[in-house]
Amino acid sequence: MQWEALLANSRNTPTWALQDFWGDLNPGFGHYADTYLVRDEVAARFTCQRAHVKAEVTGLPGNSKPPSAWQQRRMSRQLRSRLRLSDATPLIALCSQPLWNQRGYRETLRDILQQLPKGHLRVRMHPKEGPTERRHMRRLLRRHCATNWSFSDEQFDVFCAAADLMLSPFSNTGVDKAVFNSASIHAGGATVFVLHNRRLRQLFQEWTGLQEHPLSSQGACLGIYQRGRLKPLLQGALQRSGLAPQLLAARLL
Repeated sequence: MQWEALLANSRNTPTWALQDFWGDLNPGFGHYADTYLVRDEVAARFTCQRAHVKAEVTGLPGNSKPPSAWQQRRMSRQLRSRLRLSDATPLIALCSQPLWNQRGYRETLRDILQQLPKGHLRVRMHPKEGPTERRHMRRLLRRHCATNWSFSDEQFDVFCAAADLMLSPFSNTGVDKAVFNSASIHAGGATVFVLHNRRLRQLFQEWTGLQEHPLSSQGACLGIYQRGRLKPLLQGALQRSGLAPQLLAARLL
C-alpha cells in the first residue's frame, strides 16, 4: 500500500503508475494516478473509460524479449528429464492465485482438476501464497485430481517453457506463456483462461471492467466461459500446438 499512500499525498504533483493487467485501477486511499502506463490500446481504452485518467501505451511489462525457441526446448527437456516424463506425456501447468477468500475460486480449481486431460500436472503457487494456501491446494489435488501431479520449484522461465498447456483463471502467467509462444514461428503450449465460474468471472469483470479476457477475444489464447465446455476445450487445446504466435508478436511485443 506504499505507492497508494504516496498517490494520496501527492497533491498537485503529477503522478504515474505502471498497470499490470488490462483496465486494472487500484484507488488505494481514494486516489488514482494521473497517468497509467499500459500494455496496449485495449488497456488504454478500458482504463480511460473506467476513470478520469490518462493512459500511455508503453508495451508489455516484464518479458518483452522471451527466451528463444531453442532455449525453451532446452529448458523443457531438462525439466522433463528431472520429472522422468516421456515425450508423449503432456505437461499441464496450473498457476494458482491468491484468491482463496474469493467466492468461486475453489470451485474453479475443483472443476479444472476434475476435467483435466491425461498427463502430468505441475502446480505453481503464487509468491503471495504461503503454507496455508499450499495445504488448501494439496487437499484439492488429493480429492479431485486423477492424474499425477507435483508442485513447481523451478524458475518460472523453465516452468513456462515446459508447459504444453497452461491454465489459470486470469493470472498474468498465462500472458507470459502466450508471449513465450511468440518467440517461434512454431507455437508452443496453449494458454487457457478458465472463467466459467459466475462468481469468479464477476470478480474479474469488477476488477478490470472487461467482459472477457482480452487475449481470448483477440484469438491469441483460449477462454472458457461455460462449465460444460471445460473438458472438450481443454482436451482440444492440448492437442493443438498453441494459439496464434504471430498475432501475439504483432499485438503484444
